Amino acid sequence: MIYVIKSNKLQLVEQENDELPIIAYLTMEELNAHTNIPELVKIICNSNQAQYKNSVDDYDGFTFGIINVIDICNVYNEKDRIAFLIMKNRFYFIELKDENRSVFNIFETVTKAYLGNAEFEKIIALLLEMLLQNGYEVIEDIDKKISIMESSVVEERASSKLNRGIFALKDQLSILKNYYQQLEEIGLYLQENENDLFDENKLKHFKHFANKSNRLYDACVAKQEDLIHLREALDAMLDYQLNNIMKLFTVITAIFLPLTLIVGWYGMNFANMPELEWEYGYMFVIGISVVVVFGCLYYFRKRKLI
Repeated sequence: MIYVIKSNKLQLVEQENDELPIIAYLTMEELNAHTNIPELVKIICNSNQAQYKNSVDDYDGFTFGIINVIDICNVYNEKDRIAFLIMKNRFYFIELKDENRSVFNIFETVTKAYLGNAEFEKIIALLLEMLLQNGYEVIEDIDKKISIMESSVVEERASSKLNRGIFALKDQLSILKNYYQQLEEIGLYLQENENDLFDENKLKHFKHFANKSNRLYDACVAKQEDLIHLREALDAMLDYQLNNIMKLFTVITAIFLPLTLIVGWYGMNFANMPELEWEYGYMFVIGISVVVVFGCLYYFRKRKLI
């Protein structure tokens, strides 16, 4: 799929025009058959190097980059991979792996949306910016989940199982953070315009893309800090609950300790123990036990230990 930019309008054409800026989408078959693509680009796209992290580099007369595209809504889905080649007035969006046609949809969405307001640098920046789509919505969803977790901690309804939810969000944010950071680096790199492939007055589009990536990166960092504070609050709540349980056990032990002493004392059965022959001995020991229990309860209540 090839578009030329003529009078700030995108026009779909069947073959490239050397006199007009070009925005093109290439599959691997089209890439390998293309005669104007540098051989180094074909070698890299067909090698395992395309499976590594996002990158962009300047070569003699062109800039080439690879992006492993994550599904922002589900970061554990299998990644798509795209490459991009920028030459003077030439931009090629290269499909390396696109199982669900998401990469093609990105290209189609941007080209259709800007048919009548097209600039070479703007279209490139918008295509890259589409890789950030749904970023703020995902951050908002994570923020809601954190708020629900915080409420459960404040209301002391949380348990140690909440740790699993915290670690899951932390892992998700870590993947998103790295992704946004790498995209920001690509935006800053293009903004430097080392190969002088862009109009200096149009570099603002790459700056906007880099700034948006940076804002999403900062949002991920902020949410990670929220999770750290949430984890600390959860640990404090669990410690508090444990202390309450230990305090209850201590109170119960303190109440039954004198009762145990009474049982042990009167369980000795010495011949000269007067209470053994006393008619009211049994009721007397029961009375002492009741007085001890209520006395202990009154004492602990007064001390606000129960």
